[in-house]
Amino acid sequence: MKKMGFSLAAILLVLLALPLYVELAMSPAGKEGWYFTMFLTIDPIFVGLLGIFAGSDIKRLWFLPLLAALAFAPLFWLSTLRVDTDLFLYTAIYLLIAAVTMVLSEIVFDRVRKGRRER
Repeated sequence: MKKMGFSLAAILLVLLALPLYVELAMSPAGKEGWYFTMFLTIDPIFVGLLGIFAGSDIKRLWFLPLLAALAFAPLFWLSTLRVDTDLFLYTAIYLLIAAVTMVLSEIVFDRVRKGRRER
């Protein structure tokens, strides 16, 4: 339960608080640079790490990467009050990144568990 609470808090922090901070505290020129940084580095790395985390216990945590990817566009719209249809493309890419990392990490964690049982 602690894992899910921490993950949900991280989702809200990265996908809601960070864009809200950028919107309220940055100049217009700085905002665009930060949005570019968030879309191309911070958010993909975050959903990838969330996918790896969910792959450690895929039966209980499978929904976390899905939740993060699907919550990206509405939370961004809520924090910036800008509706942009390109966010659906980012959502699809984030969902793909999260799904691939979740499956790959589940395979790796499964092999590690089997290796420990054989010893």
